[in-house]
Amino acid sequence: MSSVAGRVGAGLAVAAAVAACFGTRVPREPDWSARYAGTNPVALINATSVPICFVYLWPSDQTSVGQDWLGPNEAVSPGMRRDFALQPGSWGFRVVTCDGGVLLHQEGLDLSGARELFLTDGTVPVFAPMEGYQRIEFRLGAAAAGAAAAVP
Repeated sequence: MSSVAGRVGAGLAVAAAVAACFGTRVPREPDWSARYAGTNPVALINATSVPICFVYLWPSDQTSVGQDWLGPNEAVSPGMRRDFALQPGSWGFRVVTCDGGVLLHQEGLDLSGARELFLTDGTVPVFAPMEGYQRIEFRLGAAAAGAAAAVP
């Protein structure tokens, strides 16, 4: 009996190891763009001379900037816009260029309604805010490095 029990036990151990490799994996934490998605529209407008390759958005109650919200190999080129849908509230916002330079890091932004995050360094012509959006303007460059001004 003991040899039968040993073979059954060994068979169960092998079955458990196979199952661990193929079907019972610990689920990966969802990316932040899925975890914190909501119905609140937020548009990023790149009115700078450099492409943006990484955008980090995080609820203010988080201690980490989280994960990049852009897709793999996605960039927001100069003069282009990228839309996001967030949960309303207070958010942090970091923008990184394709060469890894931090273009902007801002915490405590009120994104409780339709917002337009407008980044400008004066190289791309400024255009009117989108209908129904409140513009939050970030003037970048030597004269106004990182200064933010809310425009109604």
